[in-house]
Amino acid sequence: MAIDVPALSIQPSALDVINDVETGTVAQDSIWVSWVPFEAGSKTRHETFNVYSQQGQLTLRNVENSGISVDYNKTKSMKIAYDKEEFTMKFPTRVFAKYGNKHDLSTVDISAHGQLLVVGDTHGAIDILDAKDGTLRRRLSGHYMDVTKVGFFPSGEVVLSCGLDFQLKIWSAVDGSNPRTFLGHTRGVTDFAMIGRGRNFVSSSLDGTARLWETGSGKCIHTFSIGESINALSLLHSGSDGDAKSELEFETSGKTIVAGSDRGIHLFDLRARNTASSGAIGDSEGNLTSLATVNEHTYAYGTDKGSFSVVDIRSGVLQAGKKRETSITSLAVRKDQLIVATGDGTPFAVGLSDMNNPPISFYGGDDNSVTATVAGEGGIVFAGKRGSLRMY
Repeated sequence: MAIDVPALSIQPSALDVINDVETGTVAQDSIWVSWVPFEAGSKTRHETFNVYSQQGQLTLRNVENSGISVDYNKTKSMKIAYDKEEFTMKFPTRVFAKYGNKHDLSTVDISAHGQLLVVGDTHGAIDILDAKDGTLRRRLSGHYMDVTKVGFFPSGEVVLSCGLDFQLKIWSAVDGSNPRTFLGHTRGVTDFAMIGRGRNFVSSSLDGTARLWETGSGKCIHTFSIGESINALSLLHSGSDGDAKSELEFETSGKTIVAGSDRGIHLFDLRARNTASSGAIGDSEGNLTSLATVNEHTYAYGTDKGSFSVVDIRSGVLQAGKKRETSITSLAVRKDQLIVATGDGTPFAVGLSDMNNPPISFYGGDDNSVTATVAGEGGIVFAGKRGSLRMY
């Protein structure tokens, strides 16, 4: 069953307004909520709520009587309902106000221990931040164009990055050194996935190849080619065993590369070095922008037309949906949820435990376009335009 996701948004400062009224900073204020149903041509519902305290009780009163209702329960979330539908709108637990980068952010990761963030931007900069408050720990300079992906190694002390300048780089998050640069791609590098502890990793590029690398030597062990630009990459723990084809391979047994081009998805058996399968994306879905691993047999993809699908390589599509009038820019998986970053500034999450009737929740508190997301033990982080960075 297709999942139709409405375009639901709320005043970014809504929680601040409520807090100001509750603490007596102001006697009364207002917030707005906008709801665009999924169906094409549906009328946008817009509601303003007057916020005030009445006999010590917080009150949110409809002004325009659009049918939208809001239930605030003194947590970092609200229930927003219209007709027979109800969704949870979550607000950030941390907004990294100390982080002063005003450039558009393009990628983000959180260390395994949850203490550090690493972000990349469209000007080639990479920043290591304190995950508590966004304090800049270290700036890494070495890319000359957009940084397209950053990721911590399991230790949390080493970072891998790639960019549109054809390069992949290893960095020390401790002292900022760049001990190794990986060269070989002939166009921009779009994505990578680490294998196991990181002694090997795979990368993808607009040059139409996915490459298997050995971290210590910097050597490319093998090149997979699909003949068209690869926009995104993920790794499944489902593939053939057998002997390694190189002494520089570690933990590649039983792994499958998922490589996504504009209109197709290609699976490569990492150990056997062959194409496991290829498939097309429907014209109505748009061009693929992002991939994420759900479990050992399952991946998810998103497109520039707001479509998303969850696919089991053994049985096919498990779940498919769409959010109108926006693009999907990044995907992540946390516990039983698919986290979907969107260009309209209000990302959402879709439950994975019930594929037929999944719960949907939204993330408010900012109106900047979201460009990247990552999910870790400490929470979910969204990065976006104009240096926007927030955690839930």
